[in-house]
Amino acid sequence: MNWIFYNTTADLSEAPEGIREFLSYIENETVDGDFTKLLDKKVKNARLNEDWRSITEAEARKMLHL
Repeated sequence: MNWIFYNTTADLSEAPEGIREFLSYIENETVDGDFTKLLDKKVKNARLNEDWRSITEAEARKMLHL
């Protein structure tokens, strides 16, 4: 497993456009382009799916040893 941490509040002026768009979405849920439109749609669908949410929450607790 690899962990990657992104600082969503950093100065993103030198970051590639795709990364800037993604981090802006993570920080503010701002939809700026095709990728974040698709991502936003998938996130909203996942939030509505109780089975997916319960599995995800259980996995998150397991990973965080809660």
